[in-house]
Amino acid sequence: MSADTPTINLAATSDGLYIGVRGRATQRVCPTADQVAGDHLAACEHPPHITIDLAGCDWVDSSFAGWLLGLRKKLARRAGHLRLANCSPRCRVSLERMHLAGLFEYVEARPPESLSALACTTTDRPDAHALRIMLAAHEELAASNEQNARVFGPIAEMLRRQLESR
Repeated sequence: MSADTPTINLAATSDGLYIGVRGRATQRVCPTADQVAGDHLAACEHPPHITIDLAGCDWVDSSFAGWLLGLRKKLARRAGHLRLANCSPRCRVSLERMHLAGLFEYVEARPPESLSALACTTTDRPDAHALRIMLAAHEELAASNEQNARVFGPIAEMLRRQLESR
């Protein structure tokens, strides 16, 4: 693990799961966050609630934004919800540029006291699993509105071809 390996902070809270993302919310974080969120959903018997804390994040890339959309849908299907905590103005601008800012609930929140750090081992050269997550994220973005279909649809197609060629 190198110094540039992203980590996420995790905690169980009284109403769900807390995932703290620091630095950059990018495709490198998605596979690890997706696994943790999926495990939480599988184990959760009540409506699941997840808080993604973006304190200190400089920006949100399209893979992470699309992953958030997909997570939001999964939670809604089970009467749960997603909150974005401590979302900086720069992260909101990233979401606004993708025409997504109005889709999320924003809160100010303190991180739980008991956190566990988890390294995100995805590299800048994603494996097939990470590519599938990126493809799903960009398909979510493309389906979200007409402007995003024009921007992210071709990216989704490129990711689909990349996966098929493996």
